[in-house]
Amino acid sequence: MADVNVKLKLIGLNKVMRSAAVQSRVNAVAYRMKDAAGPGHKVTVKPHRWGARAFVEQEDAAQARKDPDAIRLLGALSEVSE
Repeated sequence: MADVNVKLKLIGLNKVMRSAAVQSRVNAVAYRMKDAAGPGHKVTVKPHRWGARAFVEQEDAAQARKDPDAIRLLGALSEVSE
């Protein structure tokens, strides 16, 4: 088999990283992580100009006081693997 060289320009990479397919995949992982972290967490979807983004964070200050070091979120991160 011959070696194949692929040249990917930055504009093309940005289009792929901002695509609906990539954003839906990022959202799916974020919602799985939220479910693994349990109640009191929310997903915030904020697409960026260069790529898809979604955050899992505590819903309010009361939740932050219950888990100040976000141990439940860190545990959820280890449970959710691609």
